[in-house]
Amino acid sequence: MLVSTDNFFHTLRSYWTPAPPGIQESFLAQTQKFMRLENILRTDPNLARYDVQIYPELISLLGVDEKTLPTSDLRSCLHLFNLQVQIMENVFYAINLGEYHAHQLNRGWINLFRRWTAKQTFRRIWPGLRATFSKQFVDFAEYQLNLATEICVCHLGGDLSGWVEATQPIARELEQEWPKDEHKRIWGRFTEGKPIMVLMVTTESVITDVTVRPLGPKEVLGVAAAVKEKEKVGTQHNKKETDEEREVVYVMVWTRGAHRRAGIGTALLYALMSEPDIKNAKHVVAELPLSSPEKRGYGEEMAGWLRFYEQFGFVRNREPDKFDRLYLELKLR
Repeated sequence: MLVSTDNFFHTLRSYWTPAPPGIQESFLAQTQKFMRLENILRTDPNLARYDVQIYPELISLLGVDEKTLPTSDLRSCLHLFNLQVQIMENVFYAINLGEYHAHQLNRGWINLFRRWTAKQTFRRIWPGLRATFSKQFVDFAEYQLNLATEICVCHLGGDLSGWVEATQPIARELEQEWPKDEHKRIWGRFTEGKPIMVLMVTTESVITDVTVRPLGPKEVLGVAAAVKEKEKVGTQHNKKETDEEREVVYVMVWTRGAHRRAGIGTALLYALMSEPDIKNAKHVVAELPLSSPEKRGYGEEMAGWLRFYEQFGFVRNREPDKFDRLYLELKLR
């Protein structure tokens, strides 16, 4: 068969393309990890239906009868998912897939990852565990492997009676992370008072695909709340007596530890700041727990809080009576 000149040189170019750096050194190590995962998938009967999801050729080419397979154990599926994504992340860094994903030598890895990420079970688990992996890899996976995740903020509306109970896991984690007196004072402002609004992000509202949603009960991943308080000017902070009062809207955003830096907190704060009660308020304050300066990582923790709120116009109040607190106020608009 005669080959056209164009096809000949197109094929030749694919062979002449330099190999990505480090691919030979990493190929064997990554392949061995993949083979171990394949062995788990092949031998664990609890994963038989997940196996068929990943390899529909078992049915279409080899005639496996899916009806004879045992029901999937979802616990086993989740832990295999973790192994899959860890291999994906290892390969991403080992051969620089961010830059060389279209290289001919990486075709096998990319097509394998597309095979995995197209499956319903994988896409159902991904939103809940994506924050476990590095941001660079997650950005790559969500763009190149079509795992883009939408974070929808749920507004609790007028009935706020059940929000404290729904956020018990958050309250427990707050108590673990914040100094006890700070936890009681700041969190108590929202739980013991009457918040004007509560927003949440749950496992049901972080989705990769509209048609692939979680099957179980909702789990709260992050919460935002606002409460109005009247306070005498100067009394709370500088102890000076005054009859003048001002209305302050205190806001708070908190994301559970396992889901941070994945866009949930930003989505919550953006939604909160878009509410009319916040937009029209003259004084909006975010007061945060202040740890001991001797605490390891203190500087990084404070800088993180400041960067988070500064993107929405909050600035630190450096008046002498507020300097010992992480007391952020929205700029005058």
